Order: sequence, then C-alpha cells, then structure tokens
Amino acid sequence: MHISVLFQLKIYGIKMLSISCVISFIIIKTAASASEFPVFTLAKRDLNIYKIDIPHNSNSPLPDEVWSKVKTIGSLHQIFPSEYQRTTFKNEIKVAYDQNNIYIKAILFDDDMANISRNVMSKGQSIWQDDLFAVVLDPFNGKTNGYYFATNANGFKEEGLIANNNKYLGNWDGVWRVITTVKEQYWSVEMVIPFKTLSFDKDNTQWGINFLREVKQPEQIYYWTSHGNTPTPWAPEHAGNIAPIIGITQGAGLDIKLSASFTQQQTPLVKNSTTAEPSLDIVYKPTSAISTSLTINTDFSATEIDQQQINLSRFSLFTPEKRDFFLQGADIFEFGNIDTNGRPFFSRKMGLSALGIPLKINVGTKVTGQVDNTRFGLLAVNQELNHLSNKSNTLAVARVNHQFDYEYSLGLISTYGNPDNKEFNSLIGIDGQYRNKSLLNGELIEIKGWYQKTMTDEAENRINANAYNIGVYLPNEKINAKLAFTRIDKNFNPALGFINRNNIEKIDGWLSITNPFTVQWIDKLYHNAYFDHVTELGGDVSSKYYSLDLLDLTTKEQQYFLVTYQYTFEHIKEPFSLLGKLEVPIGKYNNTQWQLSTSSDNSKTVSYGFQWQNGTYFHGDIDGKIFDITTNFNRFIKLSVELGNTKIEFPEEKFTIKTASLKIDIAFSPELFWNNWVQFNNVDNEISLYSRLVWQRSPYNSFNFVINQHYFKKEDFLGHERFNKEYQDVIMKLSYMWRF
Repeated sequence: MHISVLFQLKIYGIKMLSISCVISFIIIKTAASASEFPVFTLAKRDLNIYKIDIPHNSNSPLPDEVWSKVKTIGSLHQIFPSEYQRTTFKNEIKVAYDQNNIYIKAILFDDDMANISRNVMSKGQSIWQDDLFAVVLDPFNGKTNGYYFATNANGFKEEGLIANNNKYLGNWDGVWRVITTVKEQYWSVEMVIPFKTLSFDKDNTQWGINFLREVKQPEQIYYWTSHGNTPTPWAPEHAGNIAPIIGITQGAGLDIKLSASFTQQQTPLVKNSTTAEPSLDIVYKPTSAISTSLTINTDFSATEIDQQQINLSRFSLFTPEKRDFFLQGADIFEFGNIDTNGRPFFSRKMGLSALGIPLKINVGTKVTGQVDNTRFGLLAVNQELNHLSNKSNTLAVARVNHQFDYEYSLGLISTYGNPDNKEFNSLIGIDGQYRNKSLLNGELIEIKGWYQKTMTDEAENRINANAYNIGVYLPNEKINAKLAFTRIDKNFNPALGFINRNNIEKIDGWLSITNPFTVQWIDKLYHNAYFDHVTELGGDVSSKYYSLDLLDLTTKEQQYFLVTYQYTFEHIKEPFSLLGKLEVPIGKYNNTQWQLSTSSDNSKTVSYGFQWQNGTYFHGDIDGKIFDITTNFNRFIKLSVELGNTKIEFPEEKFTIKTASLKIDIAFSPELFWNNWVQFNNVDNEISLYSRLVWQRSPYNSFNFVINQHYFKKEDFLGHERFNKEYQDVIMKLSYMWRF
C-alpha cells in the first residue's frame, strides 16, 4: 500500500526530497518490524581437515582407503524453501589435502535419480539450471573475497571469483579437476583443486569454506553454513572455517603457456591473408599470495564474440569483458561497486578499439596479490595505436584495498594513459565501505562511497574534473534497499574507464520487500520499486525514471511472472538520431510503459521466455516482443532460438526492429564441445556466424578451431539487396601449459 501511494505521488510530480523521505521511512519502519522475518545466526562451523602425508597424483581420484580415514563434514541444512530445516536428501561430504592439492568428495543422494537435471556440458552455458554441488573457498579467511567451484552430474566445471561479498565474476578460468559418477541412488563428485590455482597466505592456517547443493526437482538449496536473510548466501562472510592447513606448496610457482594460432582472414580491403602468430603467457608466484603475469604478442583469437546489442537510448552501451588475461584477478580491480557509468577502469579499453576491433598487444604485465588484509593489483600493456599506424601506446592501472576489519574497508585506484592517444589522461580515486549488522536487529546496513579525479592534457592546458558518490544500502533478502547520490563533472573523463553520461547529479534507489505470507503454490513473491532522478549541473532536470513491479512472482513449478509499470521523463536539448533511422527532436517527453515478462523452468527439457513492452516512447509509441525457446534434447545437444520484434512509431516516421538468434551447442564430453551461434538484426543489416570447436584435452592443453563470419546486406549492381560476406576469420589455435 505504501509503495503504490508513493509511486502515484512520484508520477504526479511531488518533489524528490519528499519521496526520498517516504522511502527512508518505509525502510526504517519495515526494518523495525523485522520480527515477522526472524534473523537466525548459527554459530560459526569449524572443521578439522584431514592431511594426507604422502602426496597424491592429482590425475587420478584418491583411493578409497584414503577416503575411509576422512570424517564427513556434518550435515547440510536448507536455506530454501525453509531456512535451517533438515535436507530432504542425504549428503555425505569429505575434505582432505596434501602438500599440493585440496580434495573434496561428495555423495549426493536423490530419490528420483532418473529425473535429476543434468543438461549442461559445454562452456558458455549456465550451470544454475542443473542440480549442482559447489564449494566456496576463502584462503585468506578475510570474509570478503573468495573462489567458487561448482559441477553438475555431467562433470561440467564452473568456476569464478567472488568480490566484496556481492559480485560473482564467472568468466574467470582456473585450473582444477573434477570426476563425477551417476548411480541408481546418488551421484558423486570428486574435486581436485591445486594450491597453484589459488592465492593464499602460508602463515594463515585457517581458511574459510562453505559447501552448497542445489536440487531442481523439487527446488531446494542446501548449505553447510548460513546466516539467514541474505540474497548472497554464497558470500565468503557466511563461510565456516577449516584448519589446520599447513605444509602446503605451490612448487616453483611458475606457469608457462605457449600458444600458436593460424589465421586466414578476409576483409573488404584484404581478400585473403594467412598469418601464423606465436604467443607466450608466463605466470610466476614469488610467494603464495602474490602472482605476476607476463603476456607477449597476446592472442585473443579464440575468445567468444559479443552479443549483438540494439541501443534504444541516447547513451552508449556497456559490453562485458570475456578475455582470459584480463579476467584473471579481475576482482581486485573492482572499484566502488560501480557497474557501468563512472567506472575508473574498464579492461575493454585495452586491446580493443572504440569499435571493438582487436588491437595487437605487444606486451602486457600484471601483478596481483594480498599481504595481510591489503589486496593490490597492477596492470600495464603496450599495444598498437591503431591498424593504420606503427605507433604504440602504453596504458596502466594500479589498485590497492585494505580491509581494516569486517566493518571498514578503504581503497585507492589510479590509471595512466589514453587509448586514443589524443591527449594524456590520468585518474586517481578512493573508495570506502562501512558495514553494520547491529543497528537494525540483525539486518545488514552498508554505507558506500567513492571519489574520482581525472586529469586531461589538452594543448597546453590541464583539465581537472571530479566525480563522487555516497549511498546507503540494505542488502538483505527480506528488505533490499538503496538510496544514493552521484555527481559527475562535465569534463570528467576516465579514459581507461567507462563513462556514458557526465555533467550530472543523480539520486537513485530501490526498495524490494519479500512478501511474508505463505501461499502453497507460490515460491517467491517480491514487491519492488525503483527511481532515478538526474539533473544537469546548474541546470534543469535531465531525466526521471520511476518503476513499480506490480507482480514479481515465482511459482513452485519455477514459472516466473513480472508485471511492471514505469514512467520516464526525458529533457532533450539537442536532437539525436535513434538507431540512425529515427530523429528525436528537442523537447520534453513524458512517457509511460507497461512491461510483462514470463519464463518457465529452464531445467526442463523444453523451456521458454516471453517479454513484452508497450507504451509511449519519446514523441511516439513503442510495442516490443521478444520470445525465446530452449530445447535440451539430452545432455549432449542444446538448441536455443530467440526472436525479437519491436515497432517504434513516430508521427513522421516508423521503424520495426527485428532480431534473431540461434544457438546450437553440441557436447561430446565436458572436454570436447562445439558451440555455434548465429545472430541477425536489421538495424545494422548484419548476420554474424560464430562456430567454435574446443578440445580441452587436459587442464594444461587445448585445441580451438574457430570460424567467425559477418554478412551485411547491400545492393548489388542490379539494385537487389543481398547479404554479402565481408569479414571472415578462420582460426586454429593450439595451447600448452607447463606447471612447475
């Protein structure tokens, strides 16, 4: 009731300050009545880990006679659907280690093994649609950052980094092994995680650890330790402890990876060229907590292509990083919890042009590590300036963050260089965080802030500009809220970062409340409200955005429904072209839209999704639909189709955006798979085709065969429109890594 009234007031123009006060009142009032959602705190669980005296060959499972000496870790408990209740299915988990590796064995019982979800087997797919088992490791036991390793019954490997307890970086690739078996009454997992893959402090004998299992039918989630009322139960702050971990080694701490790629390329300027390029990557750990990397003649040719994006706004879009070299240790360079606008460092500014075309990196180096409670990173590359010049350019970023205790952290960042090389640019920044669980009856409250300053040399002048942010957050499952203020100067220019909107002051926030009432057929029910109010510095209101989710519901059958009403205001002071086809003139635009989304359980053999939006759009109307369907024929073959049709009608012109995507993934095993992806959009009149065959013969060597083609529609000499192939790369890449 409060939220509905609030948003009616917003839509009819009540001042922003009053709205913020109402939101604050709701947050405090809801938190004060948290007795409806009792917050449980279990005693921290501790585990004495078994050490194997004789080092084991990690290429094979531990013998049964070794596992027979290891005790189970104790029972898991539910966190969903009923937190702290006993698990429906039995779980037996054991942990051991020797001087080289940590070993984890899990036997996961199920009453209906024939129907467990095990659809995923090739890279690029989401393991969270399957029954899975995972472990979270926090080697420094700092309760903030860590590693995540997961697998399903097929032996598919998912690994990632956890940053600041709230961000999962799933594109990280670490070297580890897993073996799974499926029996009539259970499926089992044996993980081998080398200490060479992890960073840790040898003097710290106690690590953080957690275990989790997800069951899809019926939907259940089990954890070894949890602390209630959190949307991120996998965060290291909720982990238990294992000890003592002593007498471990990383060997010489040296990894040498040699690659060779053979490329046949076709472009409008070059009809056919063939090249052979070697590349070298060296990782050396002078200590177990510090990692140094050197890359020479870096090769990203086997990296998956980006998804085609259609920009329906006046601001540039953000595209995530996918290249391995930049993903290693990426969590250290995260700053201020900034996702997009105002990021001081965005790794895609290195090795890629403004149009996303790869630039040759001559040499790159990186140092990451942790000493006590201080984490640090340094990354520098020397790359070609562009394809038409022999000049090179040096770019660098440095980052340090100190965790004083659970409640306080403070960090610094600095960047050097400009990818465009038009004028010199540098940046300095500071960010901090305060966390407290005692103020609001066990509800977590966070205060986060950051400040940045850019220095740009133009002609003989240096232009300094600032940006800063302060925000209050309640990142809890029952109450999730944010209220933040951001200011970005007109000349703020993070040349190595991402900026798509400056010269602004912004107040934004959200409030999400979990419905406390229990309904038999409802799994999750949320009430959500969002707002975003942007003003030009010293000027008028630039934009406003208010959104209310009238329905955000997931059924027991994992059918999802979302119904949203949103209001936007845009003050356009300069005309711009939308999609290069529709002109948006100067003016003030008040728009309202309805949005509907629904999707089915993606662990089923066939799943679907549908999105619809309808309403006013600038000085016209918009009606958009996106439909997707995915078929898991079996665990070896998966087919996904997505079709989009969005009609935009302005008084003087109209345009229909058409998009299509087809994915066919064929997995012969988790180590041998073939990914195919075809994309089309009629805005660029482009069809892209990407096909990649990967054979990961072992964690240390791989073979990639890639075909990447782009077709564009153009008129031929007879005036007929046809799709012609203008760009093609055929790549064969071999890689081998030695570990010492």
